[in-house]
Amino acid sequence: MGATYYAMDKILNYIYTGTTLSQPPSFYVGLATATMTEASTSATEPTVGSYARVSFAGNSTNWNTSSSGVLTNKLDIVFVESTAAWGTIVTVFIADALTGGNIWYYENIVTGLVGGIEVLDNMLITIPAGALYVGMGTIL
Repeated sequence: MGATYYAMDKILNYIYTGTTLSQPPSFYVGLATATMTEASTSATEPTVGSYARVSFAGNSTNWNTSSSGVLTNKLDIVFVESTAAWGTIVTVFIADALTGGNIWYYENIVTGLVGGIEVLDNMLITIPAGALYVGMGTIL
């Protein structure tokens, strides 16, 4: 997952200008039906079928220690079972609120999977432990 400008600005300002950086009480992993970019400030999420972001706190229980600029999820991230079709999921993201909030990281998965993942009624989406890679992105 790459960082959004929001996350980059927060981290850079903390490191280089001494601006306070408070860790959100929890992070939330979400799914989107539209691709995102570094400039994204919101996500196009499913609005039906019991969809909800998954709370995943920033702590050593949920996340492995960063190595070579990347960290991964230590536990499975399990979304609630869909009760209606969510559409085609093309992006996974991390935000700091259950709804709305700020987008910190995102990954467009449509490039790795032809057409994304079609979520139909009664499907359970799980991101297995170690499968969600979070990094700082490429230095220009």
